[in-house]
Parts: sequence; C-alpha cells; structure tokens
Amino acid sequence: MTIIYLPTDHLVNHRFALVSQDLIEALAFKNDGVAILPLGINQLAPQMHLYPYLIDTHQLSYQENERVWQMLRSYPLGKEIHPECYFLFDVQKHYPVKLIHDRLHRSLFYPVVRTEMILRFYDPRVIVPFSVIADLPHPARIFCEEVASITYYLDGIWKTQALPKMRTTMLDSALRQALPLIGIINLVLGKLYREGIAFTREEVCLTLFQTLVFVMSRYDLTHPEDLQAIAYYRIRYGESILQHQMVLNLLSHGRNEPRYFSQHIRRIIKTLHPNQ
Repeated sequence: MTIIYLPTDHLVNHRFALVSQDLIEALAFKNDGVAILPLGINQLAPQMHLYPYLIDTHQLSYQENERVWQMLRSYPLGKEIHPECYFLFDVQKHYPVKLIHDRLHRSLFYPVVRTEMILRFYDPRVIVPFSVIADLPHPARIFCEEVASITYYLDGIWKTQALPKMRTTMLDSALRQALPLIGIINLVLGKLYREGIAFTREEVCLTLFQTLVFVMSRYDLTHPEDLQAIAYYRIRYGESILQHQMVLNLLSHGRNEPRYFSQHIRRIIKTLHPNQ
C-alpha cells in the first residue's frame, strides 16, 4: 500500500497522545485515573515499562497541557524516532477516553492461529512497514473508524499519515510471516540511519520484505543474523548482490549451517567492492 501523508497540523491541536512511561514520570502529574491511562497491565510484567500511556489532553489542566506540548516540541529534530512520543491522533466524534484506551489495549494482543502475539502497533517503525507491506493489520481493531489520521515523529520530522477509509485486513498466515521480519527490517533501517545513508523508508521497507521472503523461501535462510546481513547488503549494493555467484554459493551453503552466511559475506563484499 502507498502511504498518503497529509500536512501536519500543530501538535497542540491533537486530543490524544500515546507516550512513554518515562515522559509520564517526568511530568509527575497528579493523575486521577481519567486523563492518563497505561496500555500495559500486570499480565505484561516485567515489561510493563515498555508499553505506552494514553493521554487525553482535554482532561488536563491548562498548565499540564502546556508542559506536555513543551516537552514534546523540545525534542531536537534530526533523530530517527522520538523517544517519548509514539503518535498523536484525534477522533471525529466524542469518544470517552476509556473506550479509546480499551480498544488500543486489546489491540496489543493479536490472535494468530491458536496463539497470541504482542503487536507493538504504536511504534512508527512498526506502523510504516505494515502499512507498506499490506495495510495496517486489522486497523478497525486498533483505531476507531473516526480516526482519519495519526501523527508521529520518524526520520527526523513529524509526519501525518492518513488512514484509508476502506481498510483491508491481512490474512493471519501473512501476518505471522510478516511480524518477525519487521524486527529485522528495523534493525537494518536503524543501521542505515546511523551510517548516514539516505533512503526512503517506505520504499526500502518493501524491498527488504521482498528480499527476506525470497531468501527464506529459496534458500531456507532462517537465522536472524543471516537475514539481517543479506537485507543490509541488498540495500547497500543493490539487486545485483543477489545475482553474483559467490553470494549465491554462500546462500546455498547457509541453508544447512546457520550464521554461515553472516560470517562470510563481508569477505565476499570486500572482494566485490575492494574500495569500500
């Protein structure tokens, strides 16, 4: 799916914010249990601190609102992600914050066949790959239909992503295949970002996903280090890297020896690109 970005409105014009526990602790509000609600619950322990909090800014005082937006705006531009804010959004009708919270919380537990996985749908680095690969996974389960867009900080700027009115769903089998690959894709994207290599996230996400699916099906490559290595070098050196016989031999050998590819690919790259 092609992501449609809209002009980003002033941050203060958003009603709801999904933020980190660190931000909540820094704000130190005297919360009465209405304006600020955690998405994590005891059953997610000991990782509850990793899950976000939902803030209904309409329930905050003027002074509290000022502090929230000041802290969000003060983060310097140019980083890959905002460490304290996941995304902002509005609803086109008046929904109680508890209803919004319950929907977001339930969406953490995504059923796949007979088991459930934790779906960190709130992380922009998850939102973008899923949007590109197919569509937001069952977005009706995550966002009310009245949510027309979400605003998040990614690749150094604030972006507003439109949510399609007609929202398709991924098959469970496709989602089960895609979800583990999102982590590998993000490791590669993070490495490219730190190395200062320019890329378009949406295009690279699709290329990486297609590359990973290809090597997994053709060469039975399964070890995360091997998958991350071939994905990284596919972006660094283009599609031709998958056509070179030495690389193909490595992939074939790696079929029966996990981590063989990742341990030897650097030597092949130095042979193919001696000046890099």
